[in-house]
Amino acid sequence: MEGEKEALEGKEVKYFDLYPERSYKEGSAAQTHFRLAEPQFYRLLNTGMT
Repeated sequence: MEGEKEALEGKEVKYFDLYPERSYKEGSAAQTHFRLAEPQFYRLLNTGMT
C-alpha cells in the first residue's frame, strides 16, 4: 500500500482506510490487509460478550 513502508520505518502512528471489496483483486495490498484485519476485529467483539 502507498505509504506502508514509510509507516513501518517511522515512529508515528499511521492509519489506513480499508474497505471490503466484492471482487478479489490479485495482489491488492489493501484487500490483503482487510482480509487479515476483519476476523481479528470480530474476535475482539466476541471477547467482550462472554
